[in-house]
Amino acid sequence: MSEIKGPRYKIDREIGRGAFGVVYLARDNLLRRNVALKVMSIPDGLTDDERQHLIDRFYREARAAAGLTHSNIVTIHDISKSKDKHFISMELLEGQPLSDLAGGEPVSIPRALKIADEALAGLEYAHSHEVIHRDVKPDNVFLLDGDRVKIVDFGLARVQASTTITQSGTVMGSPGYIAPEVIDGKHADKRTDVFSFGVVLYEMLTGVRPFGPGDAFESFVRVIYRIMSEEPAPASSINPDVPPGLDAVLARALDKDPDERYQDAGEMRKAIAAVAEGIDLAVEPAAVERKGRPKKAEETTRESPGTGALQEALTIGDSEPGAYGREDASRTAVLKFQEELDGEQGKRPGGKRKAALVSGAALLVIAAIAVILIFTLGVINSSEVKVPNVVNLDKAVAVKAIQRAGLKTGKVEDKFAYDIWRGKVATQKPGAGTAVPRNSSVDLEVSIGSKVAQVPDVVGQPRDQAVQTVTAFTFKPKVVNGYSETVPVGSVISTKPAPGTLKASDEIVTIVVNNGVKSRAKVAPPNGTPVPPGQTPRTNPVLQRNNP
Repeated sequence: MSEIKGPRYKIDREIGRGAFGVVYLARDNLLRRNVALKVMSIPDGLTDDERQHLIDRFYREARAAAGLTHSNIVTIHDISKSKDKHFISMELLEGQPLSDLAGGEPVSIPRALKIADEALAGLEYAHSHEVIHRDVKPDNVFLLDGDRVKIVDFGLARVQASTTITQSGTVMGSPGYIAPEVIDGKHADKRTDVFSFGVVLYEMLTGVRPFGPGDAFESFVRVIYRIMSEEPAPASSINPDVPPGLDAVLARALDKDPDERYQDAGEMRKAIAAVAEGIDLAVEPAAVERKGRPKKAEETTRESPGTGALQEALTIGDSEPGAYGREDASRTAVLKFQEELDGEQGKRPGGKRKAALVSGAALLVIAAIAVILIFTLGVINSSEVKVPNVVNLDKAVAVKAIQRAGLKTGKVEDKFAYDIWRGKVATQKPGAGTAVPRNSSVDLEVSIGSKVAQVPDVVGQPRDQAVQTVTAFTFKPKVVNGYSETVPVGSVISTKPAPGTLKASDEIVTIVVNNGVKSRAKVAPPNGTPVPPGQTPRTNPVLQRNNP
């Protein structure tokens, strides 16, 4: 093995954020290749034991994934740490997640079967080594040129869920793709992956998810109810091109009883191959991007509910200036992380002096360029600024970052985001890297976490019954008095927020109860001074003399 001088990894730029943490484009000086460094995010508020449990699970799951060597599974090069940063170095992929292809419109049958065969081949290999993915979804199925498939993020969903369960009791997985037994609190196994991939295949063939959500505003609770209680419509009823054989494959893969499903990915792959023998598999030319243009990394930023945590990114698209759209917002974090890596490896004698000389020379070059620009262009246009990337930052931190960029915070709303920690920014508008006039507003949607519920409709219920109902829905009831002429005394007039509103568990729901007391308006005297009800306003002698 060749010896390297200085740090192993040279951080270039941030290329993605998600629930798992931040992803950087880096140069591995040992392997002499570009890699994706995925840095683990440890949420605040954990006890020392919970923190250590999370770190131990991270290394255990990452090592299991690193032991998988297959053409349809992303390669993990290294698992390491620098001070308090724990990260994975992995293969850098050029392409797009399947979520950019599936959803909205069906994929042709031959192409869908080709993608399914490669994805199931990767899962079959993992299952043969007793490794369960636990979060199979289109965002974790990556398409390279020619529809070559790479499965990403094996086991990391379990690492993320370990802290989520501790803090909020949520289930593991992604809404719409979670197997019934996981919702029911049982352990995930190979059949769990089969169910989730059945959802993925159904979505490829029809353009819709069998259990929802149909849009960003559909309740997570409704999706869970469908998974547990309803059978999806046959795929052929949505897309007539789907042959009966595939309907049968999907029906078995999506069976609510794990014992009735294919027992692993290999069984499901063989069943699809048997169906494919009777289908003309003249696959259409594969395009990396449906619209026929190269995918840029900045477009993988999570700014809409259809994208998930893994689209955060291993994608590197064009290398033209500005293709990444994240340098300005994340450069400080990149430099800080690079300093930690440098410090971990140690510095060579004389390194500081050399660095100072290089830095000084660089500053002179930059200054010279600036002078040339000023004299040639006459003025530097500073009327526009780039919007910083604040996704996955705490709300308060995001607001400060926006202000430092010369912008202001616009509307701030709550949003259900299963893959963003509670209290962190889930989406922003305009997106990161967008050039906007100085002092423009940036709207934010802040995650309310993954443990959410709809405010129950308790209007008209007696006070005590309403309190019990709201408590059963995992909210904290707060009773205040009000008045109504239509609702019986002692019953609920309204709630804040309104019934049906999606809200984070453990938050306050205000219950307004009719106490039968009508509020009395204050009496305003002629001179405009308010007086309590029942008292006669004092007259103003000056006004009396001037107004006989």
